[in-house]
Amino acid sequence: MICCDYLTDVLGMTACAILQYVELHRRVMVDPDTHHHYYPKALKALHWLRELSAPTRFPPDGYVPVTGTSVPDPGYNVVWAIALTAEGLLAGPALEAIGPT
Repeated sequence: MICCDYLTDVLGMTACAILQYVELHRRVMVDPDTHHHYYPKALKALHWLRELSAPTRFPPDGYVPVTGTSVPDPGYNVVWAIALTAEGLLAGPALEAIGPT
């Protein structure tokens, strides 16, 4: 588990952006101009999420010291952010399938 409140928030919110883009596109709510502008950003977010959440980025004990105040106990429930990160990663192939058009 990632033990930095900020990092888990960023991972979760990045995943939300990916999920939202895929859903809006699925519902045909993204016009071509908007798609042309935001698709590269959504794809960049996916690549960033994959890079940051790769297994090689985490030590075996699951603790990542990010700031001088990070502690092994995150102090609040970060499960939502970790779950969203997983969902965002799972939505990756759907985002890539949309293509730049």
